[in-house]
Parts: sequence; C-alpha cells; structure tokens
Amino acid sequence: MDNSSTPTWDIDFYSDAVIKDPFPVYERLRGLGPFVYLPQNELVLDI
Repeated sequence: MDNSSTPTWDIDFYSDAVIKDPFPVYERLRGLGPFVYLPQNELVLDI
C-alpha cells in the first residue's frame, strides 16, 4: 500500500481501551482525513 498520501495511525483499533471508550479515537480519526491506514490491523478506514 502506498501511504504517501494516506495518513497512518499506529493504534490497535480493537484494543480494550479503544473498545471501552472509542470516542476520543473517533475524534482523532476524523481529524486525520477521509481515509486512515491502521497498520496494526491492516485496515484502511473510510471516515
């Protein structure tokens, strides 16, 4: 995957902390752009 224009955030989207309180994560994801690559989960999120 070419990450040159896609923001990357190295977070475990399925961690217990994120599952318990996802709203700060959602806020940061929205701030990163319309697409964000999460390498730990090998996901590209369409925000």
